[in-house]
Amino acid sequence: MSRSHHIASVVPNRYPHWFTLSHIESQQCELASTMLTAAKGDVRRLETVLESIQKNIHSSSHIFKLAQDAFKIATLMDSLPDITLLKVSLELGLQVFPLFIITTVEDRNLTLCWWVQLFKSLTTIPSLGSIWNF
Repeated sequence: MSRSHHIASVVPNRYPHWFTLSHIESQQCELASTMLTAAKGDVRRLETVLESIQKNIHSSSHIFKLAQDAFKIATLMDSLPDITLLKVSLELGLQVFPLFIITTVEDRNLTLCWWVQLFKSLTTIPSLGSIWNF
């Protein structure tokens, strides 16, 4: 074993493995949120971003955060709601909905109820109908 390799194996990492993984997952979530913003108004790009999120992000809290971000981006006050982005938000929210029911953590349930109520109050009935027909 070379001296440099031996030193590298003896010196402990600066951060524990779990911290590094958590940090990477958080950055991945931030990147996905940025991609949602960039894809607003482009159905094909939003479909690609949604597929990427569903394939690569596994944390229910990160997926829920992305659902909230997509909703906020879709309902900016300076324009009409982006129906396609609302559908992405709904799909991400529904993806984690069973996990929130199973875990029964009060904060998560309250957050989910808040999100559903907000979604319901800010969208119109015709908009909801068009969400289901992507």
